[in-house]
Amino acid sequence: MTALGAILFVAVCLGLQVLVTSLVPGAAEYVDCLIVPVVWFGIRRSQRAAMLTGCMAGLAQDVWFRSAVFGLSGFEKTFLGWILGGLSSRFDLNSTTSLFTTGFMFSVAQNLLAIGLLRLMDQVTVRPMLVHWLIQGLVAGLLVVVGFAIVNRIAGENDTGSGYSSY
Repeated sequence: MTALGAILFVAVCLGLQVLVTSLVPGAAEYVDCLIVPVVWFGIRRSQRAAMLTGCMAGLAQDVWFRSAVFGLSGFEKTFLGWILGGLSSRFDLNSTTSLFTTGFMFSVAQNLLAIGLLRLMDQVTVRPMLVHWLIQGLVAGLLVVVGFAIVNRIAGENDTGSGYSSY
């Protein structure tokens, strides 16, 4: 997938996020479609690609949905894309269970990072609601699994990401 493909992937996920938040306004608190391209590039491509995609997805999310600190989502997704790209180069994260766990942990880590960064900037933070984080993590895990299936079908890749069929 080229840079144009990454831009298109983020644009489609942003469009889905806008559609979900306009149809079901309460779902905006739980659904983050822009996690999917960051996780996909982190697992299937390089650490650098995950960082750049995370920056692009996070800044797009800040422009469309955040009114607080601009760039916070961009930094969160860039940093977590860097970590995920490093982990995926050392461990095989291509199974369905690993994809679900990665989406879940990405969402939880993003929430923890957001609280830490907001407190670092002396912004007002509310006490974290663990039930909300659990629901966000479950939705993110499902989005990553379904998103990988769709993108792999479109890109013509098999489940291992190697491009070769196993015998």
